[in-house]
Amino acid sequence: MPVDLNHHPAPIRYIDTTAAFAAACKTLAQKDVFAFDTEFDRFYREYGFKLSLIQVFDGEECFLIDPLAIKDLQPLWVLFEDPRICKVVYSCSEDIQILKINGCNPKNIYDLQIAAKLCNYPANSLGDLIFKAFDIRPDKSHQKSNWRRRPLTQDQILYAGNDVSRLLYFKDLFDKISAERGVTRMIEEENRACENIPVSEYKVKLSVAQKRKYDHAHQKILLALLHWRNDVAMEYNVPPANIVSDTTLESVMEDKNKFLQSPFSKGFSKRLTDDHLNQKKFLQALAKSIQPALTNSFNGPVVFLIRISEWPLAR
Repeated sequence: MPVDLNHHPAPIRYIDTTAAFAAACKTLAQKDVFAFDTEFDRFYREYGFKLSLIQVFDGEECFLIDPLAIKDLQPLWVLFEDPRICKVVYSCSEDIQILKINGCNPKNIYDLQIAAKLCNYPANSLGDLIFKAFDIRPDKSHQKSNWRRRPLTQDQILYAGNDVSRLLYFKDLFDKISAERGVTRMIEEENRACENIPVSEYKVKLSVAQKRKYDHAHQKILLALLHWRNDVAMEYNVPPANIVSDTTLESVMEDKNKFLQSPFSKGFSKRLTDDHLNQKKFLQALAKSIQPALTNSFNGPVVFLIRISEWPLAR
């Protein structure tokens, strides 16, 4: 049954069963336009770019589709890929990317952000659009909430529904404005280009500031440590910064002897305290990257490098 939430313009159905999902897709297949949005985690609480929720509004109901419960989303992807059905969204770049990561290549996209810009409509965000049209300032307090945790709270459900339920209104508005201004074709062309938005793959790399600060030999050392951090973050399923910050890695590289006096005691994830295997891998990465660069890059004692890979970690 629809979930009737106060102050919401349309009922919400939370979809977390195969039967409910099939019924929702059957309903959406009969539409020639629907609005959508997504919630995801992009290296915020977990490792990677992960889909957490799909919100779809068909003009009558909001469907909140749970991808953690519905493992086969292909029936929905068929609708997203159907060029007959217009999919309305606001600021689609990351939404398109997360759909593509999950095996969907959406067609017939209508991005309200593009339309607003080409219609010279005075709004810089979806919140601005809603405020101008409805005199409502949307609550964005749940924008960074944990969308991977189940069950979702009532407030999260309301937020997710609000995020998508008013999008079709703005498409109708911009259709009229664009026709009056003669920019309909331009909007169509820009929106067609949205289908080709590439997935931005995560790569371990040095920042521009790090490249400016360090010479080639030191860059090589730091990059090796960043790769180690990435491997551990993937294993722990957390963002890399949760393992150790760039600043700490830089300080290790700059003063290796100080670090080895009390390894992993400051700035590193506490989970590493008993993770002797990943501690050893870190020391091996440090030693392997330093040794070829010793002649030109380091002065002073380097005795600690002799058997760094066999550092006697506490058991």
